[in-house]
Amino acid sequence: MKQSSNIKKSISPTFKSKKPDSATVGKEESNVWFCSLYQRNKCQHKNDHTAVVKGKMRYALHICATCWQKEDKKIQHPECSQECPSRLM
Repeated sequence: MKQSSNIKKSISPTFKSKKPDSATVGKEESNVWFCSLYQRNKCQHKNDHTAVVKGKMRYALHICATCWQKEDKKIQHPECSQECPSRLM
């Protein structure tokens, strides 16, 4: 007899953080969060803003997610932009 599974599907957050290095592990406040809607030019906010992510208020930056993750650079263009130097890497 099969039992129904109570597994919850994970929902991808609106904002994502860069993986913390060893110096910031355990210090969630030091993570950098970026707005995923900004990455697709769909964010209604003109600047950085707060939002609830994983049940907590986070400060989401309007920076390129790709440049931040690959180059550790906080550059203010969306990753879908032609300006993104990391886009072709």
